[in-house]
Parts: sequence; structure tokens; C-alpha cells
Amino acid sequence: MKSTIEYADFEKLDIRVGLITAAEAPEWSQKLLQFTVEFGSEIGVKTILSVEEPDLNETEAAKAAGIAMRNVATEYSGLPKPVIDKLVAAYRDLDGTTYVHCHHGKHRGGAAVAVFRMTFEGFSSDEAVAEMFELGCSPRYKGLYETIAKYRPDPAVAHRPLPAKDGLANLVEITPRVYRATGTTGDAAMKAAKELGVTRIVLVNGDDATAEKVRAAGFDATVFAAPSTFTAATAGPAKSVLDVTGADKLLVLGSDLASTSAVIAGWRLVRSKWTGEEAAKEVEALVGKDGAALATALRAYVPAK
Repeated sequence: MKSTIEYADFEKLDIRVGLITAAEAPEWSQKLLQFTVEFGSEIGVKTILSVEEPDLNETEAAKAAGIAMRNVATEYSGLPKPVIDKLVAAYRDLDGTTYVHCHHGKHRGGAAVAVFRMTFEGFSSDEAVAEMFELGCSPRYKGLYETIAKYRPDPAVAHRPLPAKDGLANLVEITPRVYRATGTTGDAAMKAAKELGVTRIVLVNGDDATAEKVRAAGFDATVFAAPSTFTAATAGPAKSVLDVTGADKLLVLGSDLASTSAVIAGWRLVRSKWTGEEAAKEVEALVGKDGAALATALRAYVPAK
């Protein structure tokens, strides 16, 4: 737990209304109470992903509340690759808000969330481990911490393909707040972006006139040139332009798959601390054979020391 709350931490603050159903003094603190709060439909939970063995009573209670239940059993000793693969496959398949459940709500569940953070939200392993500790995962479960410290997401599945929308083709959720698509800035595309909740559009290889058109449609707009080579100097700006704060959602939009994926790749290298090989594999998954030159450029990437 943090001893000092900093200003930046307030971005993490999430105020919601719920019903406290239980309270206990956690073993890791003599100053705090841990509350169990029922939010239900208020936060739009559609699925409970439990990292415990199936429990009939829990399944029936979830069903009665109109919430689906998925189970992937885990152990306190760590998460072996077959278990991680099942967690990632289950989570990648889900739609809407998902509640991750375990017995204490912080050890195995915390490790599962760390896997999801790294795979689907661009966290580095250092960030994921730090958050596990901050949210109460006990250091005595060394296997869980070792799992996350060593974990590397599979680039081929570290995103969610979404159904195409009118005006937006090749739509992919890179993180819940960063989307990638190909298309123009016509009315249909702007409408689709609003349906996604997008507030800012990065126009890959765009121009100022197009940016003004996007702003007139009610979005913030940034013109960004896709990198063709990858060094710390060329990847860094991609990280900066794709960083989102507050409630922003961002759409990386361009005319072709390779250029939009190049921007995502630059962000991966710096933000998620992926290797050039890992970023190249995601490009191959997202672009196919047309991304061969881009994948080659990424494999030549050498991170700054």
C-alpha cells in the first residue's frame, strides 16, 4: 500500500454507489477496513470471471442477477502457461464490464487482473507487479508475483478485433481506451467514432485540413506521421500521442493497415516495453503479408539504454 497519496493518483479515483454487504479488517493492515460492495447493474457488469473452481451457489446467484459466470481455476503457487492461456482466451471473448472474482479478491484475482492489464491495456510487467502489491496481493504468494514478473503477452492476441462499423474498417480495440481503424473522415466514420465513445482522433499521415474537419465534428484531432524505422527517437513520439488521460478514448485512424499499425507498434515499444520481435508479431497478426516490411523494421529495433 502507498504511504503517500499523490496528485496523479486522483486519476484512478472512481466514485460509484453500491451496497456494502460485508466488512472486515484485512490481515495486511491494522488501519484499514476492507468492504465487500455490491454494484450490480450500476457499473454494467455483464460477466463474472472467477479464478476459483465452479461453485453452484455463486453460479445460481449470478444467473439470478442476469450476469454470466465463467470459471478458470487457479492456484496460489502461480499461474502456469495453460492457465494464463485460458484466462486470456476467456477475457478476450467477453463483452462489456467484467468482474474478476476470487476468494479474497486480491491474490489470485489480482494476478489474473495483472495478466489482463499487460495483455489488453498495455501495462509493463513493472507496472502490473506494482499495482498487484498496491491493491493488496500478499508478498508471501511469491509464485503469483513471479508469474507476472516473467509474463510476456502473446502479441497475436493482445488486442480485440471488433465488428466493422459503417465508415470504420479493420476495427480493433488495442486497449479499452485506444482503438485502431482504417477509413476516411466522412460522416459515417465520425458517427461510428462517437458510438465508440471516442474523444480524440489521431490522423495517421493526415493533413491540417482533415484535422479541422474532425474538430468541426466535435473531436480533438492530432496529425501524426507513421514511423518507417524504429529507434528510441521515432518510437517515443508514438507513445506520447497515444497516451490517454481522464475519460478520453482515442481512435488511430488512417487509410491503410500498415501505417496505423506502425503507430501502435511505436507505442508498444515504449509504453508496454515490448521487444521489436513482439511488436513485429502483432503487426503480422494485424496486417498480414502487407506488413512484412514494417515487421522487418521492428525486428531491427534496439531500445535505448
